[in-house]
Amino acid sequence: MKCRPFSITLVGPGGAGKSTVAALVAERLGIPVADLDCRFTDRAGDISAYINRFGYDAYARENVETYRGVLHEGEDPQVVALSSGFMTYAQTIHPEYARRRTGRFPQLVDSRSGLNRRLLSFLGEPAVPDWIDRASRK
Repeated sequence: MKCRPFSITLVGPGGAGKSTVAALVAERLGIPVADLDCRFTDRAGDISAYINRFGYDAYARENVETYRGVLHEGEDPQVVALSSGFMTYAQTIHPEYARRRTGRFPQLVDSRSGLNRRLLSFLGEPAVPDWIDRASRK
């Protein structure tokens, strides 16, 4: 399988807005969006139920497999919102995890304003409208 030429991958804690920002950036760029939590749910069912039944390590392995599948769907660029704990799995959780983790995330962004600064140079304008930033602070 061949990986797509590039993708934008959003990393952050739960509730940080990864899915929202991914959808906005994908729409602005006219490329597909992939939410890893949604893809996991489509593939294996409810995340909490899966963890309760099989354990967190099994969930992490399956989530890495889900991510690998997302990377190999088609050949067009996309925006991916990772699951909140994706970057915290044990390096040995999956044979390809360490490579994927270090090879796919060269520039991590720690805030919405940081994301806007990085995307400003790429898009020519902030990707996250001010109204979303204001709403997230309420």
